[in-house]
This record gives sequence, C-alpha cells and structure tokens, in this order.
Amino acid sequence: MATKNCIFVPLRAASWLIILIVLLSNHLHAQSTDFFIERETRFIQRLSWTPDEYALRYEVEIEREEAGTYRRHLLESTNESFVLVSLPPGNYRYRVLPYNLLNRPGRISEWLEIVIVRALDPQINEFLPQSFTLGRDEDYILRLFGENLISQDEIYLLNNNGDRIIPREIQILYDGKEAHLLFSRDQLIEGMYQIFIRNPGGLEASTSGFVILSERTERTERTVSPLGLHMYIGANWFTFIDLHGKNASTEQFLSGMGLRIGTVSSNLSFFNIGFEFVPAWYSLNSLFGNNETVQTVLLETNFLLQKQFLDNKFALTFRAGAGMIMPIEDKNQEGSLIYANTGLSLLWMLFERLYLEGGINYSYLFEINNLSSSLRPWLSAGTRF
Repeated sequence: MATKNCIFVPLRAASWLIILIVLLSNHLHAQSTDFFIERETRFIQRLSWTPDEYALRYEVEIEREEAGTYRRHLLESTNESFVLVSLPPGNYRYRVLPYNLLNRPGRISEWLEIVIVRALDPQINEFLPQSFTLGRDEDYILRLFGENLISQDEIYLLNNNGDRIIPREIQILYDGKEAHLLFSRDQLIEGMYQIFIRNPGGLEASTSGFVILSERTERTERTVSPLGLHMYIGANWFTFIDLHGKNASTEQFLSGMGLRIGTVSSNLSFFNIGFEFVPAWYSLNSLFGNNETVQTVLLETNFLLQKQFLDNKFALTFRAGAGMIMPIEDKNQEGSLIYANTGLSLLWMLFERLYLEGGINYSYLFEINNLSSSLRPWLSAGTRF
C-alpha cells in the first residue's frame, strides 16, 4: 500500500505541473496581442509575428478575398515565428494559431489584413524638359514617359553626392505611361541628376542626364555649341617687326591684311582645342633683300589651345604652327620661305556672336643664308558660330 502511495503522489504532482504549464502558456499568449506584418511585396512575402516562448509550433491560416468574401487560400505549419509564402496579387487576411508544448492549440490571434500588389517593372523612356533653369517661377514640372508607372512608386532626383529631391506632388497619367513631377523653387539645387524610380515591389529604374541650372549657368551654356564646336571667321591685320632691326621702321605697320578662320571645341572641361587657317597678303621691305617693297602672300596653319573665363566672355589662346611666305613677282627670290610660329592672344566676345581678338606671335624664318626671327602683333574682328 505504501508502495502504491509512493507511486501515486509523484504522478499526481506531475499532472498538476503539466496543467499549470498549459494554463500559463495560454495566459502568456493571450497577453501577446502585438502581432505585426513585415511586407515585402516581391515574389516572396514574409509574414511574421511575436514569438511565444512556450509555443511548440504555429499554424498560419491565410484567406483570400473573392467577390467580397474571404475563402481559405493556404494553411501553413511552422516552428519559426514567421512564414515565407508566395501569394498572387490580391487582398488577404491571416491569423496565427499557436500550439503549446503538449501540441495542443492555444488562443488564436485576430485576423490581420494584407494587400499583395503586382510587382511591375517600371521603365523610363524619355523625360521633358531636359533641364530646369532656376528663375522667378515658383513651380517646375518634370514629365516622365515610360511604362508601368503607378501612384505607389517612389520617384526622386538623385545627384552624385547622394542627395535626393523628392517631388512635392506626383501625377500618374495615361494608364501608367506618363508621370508629372511637381517641384517647388526652394527644393531645387543646381547640379546633374539621375531620375530614380522604385515601386512597392522593390523593382527599380533610373536614367541620367537631367540638369538643374541657375540663370547664370544657363547664360554660360548658351555659348556652348550644340555640336560641341565653335567656328571663328574674322578679318585680320598684322605686321612683322624684325627682331634684328632690319624692318622695324614705322612704315611697316598696317602692312598686312588677311583672314583668320578657325574651329575650336566648346564643351571640354578645362582647355578647348582647335585649329586655324590664316591666308594673308603682305607688303614687306627688307625681308627679301635690296630694300625693295615686295608683295607677298602668306599661308599659315596653327594648333590652338584655348581657355575661356569670366562666363566665357573672354578667352586666352595659345597657338603653335607653321607658315609659308610666297613673294609675288620678286626677281631676287626664287622660292617660298617656311617659318615656325607660336603666340598668345586674348579674345573678347563683345556680343553673343561678335568678337574682337588681339595677340602677338613669334615667327622664326627658315632661310638658307639668313635665319631670322620676328614678332608679329595682330588684331582681328569677326563672328563666332
């Protein structure tokens, strides 16, 4: 009898202990009402909830709305405090039923509603305008043309520093094929930007090349040719000043007239490069000997290295090249003379197309019996295209 009592007492104590654990488990789960959802509306969705330390497993029931009525769509069992599912687009609700350590159901949670949207792949085909010029306007509208644009999209401008400009308002038009982004003046900062789109499904699209200019920068940009090149055509006056004193007399001034034709790049970051061709006519005294006046044709070509400054109204140009001096009907000179040329000039844009330029060149003449060098001051006025 004593033996039976010894066996019965531990069993009865164990039963009360199990009952206490079950009641405690149900009580703790009932207090845990802070269920939450982590939505990642991609192809895989993760539904999670607050774990119960006394739960052995969880049963997740998912219902889908069909014609205003919810019907069971999926029933999942898991040992984790979350479940990964792949649900098609639609309206859903789900609830979680915990099972305690004895694999008995506890208190089921309230229904939690979720919406699964279709993961569209956004596209940007074009945008207008290509740039904003910040002036007195209060509002600026950027139009995007593309595919799969929806009102839930996150759309913003992104610069190279990682700064974002989020539109004040977004309008989606024409069944997701066009979007209007409204910005206010105080939002916009001068610079180069990407247009960036991310939809609720995490799919992204971007395009670069959008520019925000200040009024001052826009004036500067007008001086840049759309082809990336500027052409200069001008009338040119210049003369030789012989460094050896052979033809330094004042009558040598106003001795030459010609053209200056050049083309220079307009969109390089620091220096612009180009070439020029200079045909001219001269009247020279001492260059060919006998102190006779000689009528001469000059043909010259130069490589140009140009630096613009002060809003592109001024330009400093270095030139280096070679030329040929050809006498006209000179009995004392049988052939032409070749010379090397280098110099500096300063160009001033008087108006948008009209320029004035002055400079001085150093020329070294290659003559068999008489190597000589000269300075050549010159002035030019013309137009730039």
